[in-house]
Amino acid sequence: MTVPTPQRSLLAGLLALTMLAVPAAQSAQDSTLYLASIAAAEASLRLHETAAAQKWLGLAPEPHRGWEWRYLKARADESARQLAGHQSLVNGLSVSPDGALLASASSDRTVKLWNAVTGALVRTLEGHTAGVTSAVFSPDGRRLATSASDGTLRLWDVRTGQQQLVVKGIGSGIAAVAWHPRGQELTTTSWERNAQRGVWGVVKSWDASTGVPLRSLEWGVKPIVAAAYSPDGSIFAAGNWDYDVALYRTDSWQSPAILRPPAIAGYPAVQALTFSPDGTRLAVGAKDGTARVWDLTARALTHVLTGQAEGQSKWVNGVAYLGNTGHLATVSSDSTLRLWDGAGRQLATYHGHPGQVMSVAATMDGARLFTGGADGVIRVWNVADLAPARTRWSTRENMYEVVFSPDGTRVATTGWTGLISVFDVATGNTVKSWVGHKASGVRVAWSPNGRWLATTSHDDRVVLWNVSTGEQVFELGTFTPQAGDGVAFSPDSTLVAAAGGSGEVRIWRTADGAVQHTLKDGTRAANALAWTLDGRGLAVAGTDGIVKIWNVATSQPVATFTHGRGNLVVGFGADGKTLAVGSSDRTISVWDVPTGTERWRLRGHGEGLTSLAVSPDGRRLAGASTDALKIWDLTTGESLLTFSAEDSIYATAWSPDGRRVAMLVLDKTLRMLDAGR
Repeated sequence: MTVPTPQRSLLAGLLALTMLAVPAAQSAQDSTLYLASIAAAEASLRLHETAAAQKWLGLAPEPHRGWEWRYLKARADESARQLAGHQSLVNGLSVSPDGALLASASSDRTVKLWNAVTGALVRTLEGHTAGVTSAVFSPDGRRLATSASDGTLRLWDVRTGQQQLVVKGIGSGIAAVAWHPRGQELTTTSWERNAQRGVWGVVKSWDASTGVPLRSLEWGVKPIVAAAYSPDGSIFAAGNWDYDVALYRTDSWQSPAILRPPAIAGYPAVQALTFSPDGTRLAVGAKDGTARVWDLTARALTHVLTGQAEGQSKWVNGVAYLGNTGHLATVSSDSTLRLWDGAGRQLATYHGHPGQVMSVAATMDGARLFTGGADGVIRVWNVADLAPARTRWSTRENMYEVVFSPDGTRVATTGWTGLISVFDVATGNTVKSWVGHKASGVRVAWSPNGRWLATTSHDDRVVLWNVSTGEQVFELGTFTPQAGDGVAFSPDSTLVAAAGGSGEVRIWRTADGAVQHTLKDGTRAANALAWTLDGRGLAVAGTDGIVKIWNVATSQPVATFTHGRGNLVVGFGADGKTLAVGSSDRTISVWDVPTGTERWRLRGHGEGLTSLAVSPDGRRLAGASTDALKIWDLTTGESLLTFSAEDSIYATAWSPDGRRVAMLVLDKTLRMLDAGR
């Protein structure tokens, strides 16, 4: 059929419109899917549903992935390395005394030896005919003892992988094995069952060279599933599914002392236990989702560590002390690794395993942790990288502003008593700190060339500082009646601008501290400044809700943006064409600078905006208000992530590489939100 020319033209036009509409519709769908994926991943991580979070992140359309996706991706797996090789649950882990080897026991009937430093598989030990429950290195690291549900105890030569000894017929299944610290004997825990007695626990000891039995004890009416010797060998601890831990004195092995939770709720059956390195405490993980810490001198319960899945009854499957730090690691069927301090306070929660975490072990120095999952995967954790101090720093006093150095390796803050502090980003350690003002510091700027800091304060002074020495270079000026909040360096570092409280903005030369320009706007108070990318213009935000961009050379305003009433904070996007304005009216306006049109009005903050930071790629905006820090999508105007704190959030900054967002909280802390590499 031939289509007439006019109809052909109309048809071609309709087809062209359809072709344009399809990509637009697909883009809208992708944007909606991305928002849903980010929201679902964030919610899943809060519930510790790591597998769901990882799935949602995988569904997020790649073109839309930004800082928030990388941040959640990093939180969904904070481990340093994965060791894959087992086909089933990793029930037990042990690190050799020298930290060189890792042994893993699995329900796939094998034991694997790994290079604990590189993660390389050294060898696989086969021989057990049922799931292996534990694998433990001898005190000298030369032998490995393994126990399994097949009722056998096996000894292996670590260097050759050869089986040295097999002891068979030990109970209905061996749950655990422990070496005496002298290395001359082994003790196993298991259980027996018959129609007349039901179930009872069994403790047996063996000569580690010959396998000759040394003693056999019965205790309790449930399987004994956890066992450990105290570091000096004077106490043997056995934990069972009847809530108890029996403490045997090894000089007599008679009438054990019993540790039992004073108020039993739920099902606190023992899953794991470990002694502290000094032998004064015993940590016990249980099926009621708690870990209990006992003082062995007083035989008293000192701490009950709760928090697994925030109240859900998730089994605590493993416990391990981190060297002599007093810190404890726990792993749970809620998919998490958690760290606790010696006072029983939870330090942090980490994700990585997509399902239940079955076991945990630490190197003797506490520098590395290993966790075994129900999926057969072992994860390696560098404790230094997990330390809360790496991402939550003490600022000694309340601070009001934060800024990154141009190379992103340091941050500077100004605070309550006029304190100026510089921190190392990698460690959170204070590099330099000095009192620079006689009243609280208000704002700080770091010169793009990295050499100077400029600060303002309620003492009305504007000061230029040498970053390296902390020495004053120039007192640039004093405002009367007072200095405003704004201070900013020009992109080439040759000029620094600061705002006064009476409608005046001064611009000084950094070379000699002399005033280069003065911008006067009646009595209009200014409280935020931002240079245009070419350094020719300066955005001045007033307390009247208006932002003016001034031509610095002519000292005349060239553009005006009316946000609305309220104190303002401002920031330019990476392209120089986007201006973000945050206000005490709790909204953010996003403007297209060349046309002067308002692109977005962002609503969602519960309190007034205190600080804004645009990401280096120009795609994201961090908005700090006293109630929350929000990450916004500057291309769609959508809210992506929200961070809260125990106190007011006062300032934020984006690192030059776009990896980190700094969040300054008025509880004397600076938080680093790290999206990884």
